[in-house]
Amino acid sequence: SDLFVLVEWALGEWFNSLGRSTNVLVSAAVALALGLSVRTIHGRVDAVLDNVFFRKRHEDEQALRTFAAEAPHITDSAVLLTRAAQCLSDRADASAVTFELNSGDGRYGDVDENDPALVAMRTTRKVVDLHTLSTKLEGEFAYPLFARGQWLGVMVLGPKRSGESYAPDESDAIDKVASAVASTLDALALSDARRTDALVSGILTIQQSLADIGERLRRLETSVHTTGANVL
Repeated sequence: SDLFVLVEWALGEWFNSLGRSTNVLVSAAVALALGLSVRTIHGRVDAVLDNVFFRKRHEDEQALRTFAAEAPHITDSAVLLTRAAQCLSDRADASAVTFELNSGDGRYGDVDENDPALVAMRTTRKVVDLHTLSTKLEGEFAYPLFARGQWLGVMVLGPKRSGESYAPDESDAIDKVASAVASTLDALALSDARRTDALVSGILTIQQSLADIGERLRRLETSVHTTGANVL
């Protein structure tokens, strides 16, 4: 648009003011400055309109990213999944949010690991549009849950209650939530495993100590009997 303004002015000057080179240069600078000003004003107007009409969307997207940052500080897996589902329902307008986690026997909830959607996610590690595949997963999009190279499960979102589509920037924020949930679930599982290992180790240590005490008592009892017999 700046170039158009400049060309339009230059043509007018060329027809009306041939020979006035100095005035032409000055006028050209003025026209260019006006064009740049219009661009600046246009950008500011766009920003204001975007803030007015899409403020709710921006706030929701930020809320999703905030939850993704807070998720690692949740210390209970059930609470984590409940809050994640609530956040996605409130802030992404998802009609349903489900988590299909690896059960350890080749199944993710009620879905077999060879389901086309699961195979696609296992291959690409990217979100899958469930409408494009013949899958038993029910929803709109499925987000894979990977942590430390291990596939923990799938986060499935139903369509928006409003009937709108998920926007690209919104989908990116949702993906951040999925990543945070996966890494937190993995950390909690590791913590539980370490506590279990520590508990088992403690029990084994106690058992060994009791066995040692029992052996010492038997030796003491044998010694007492032997000493008594010798006295008699």
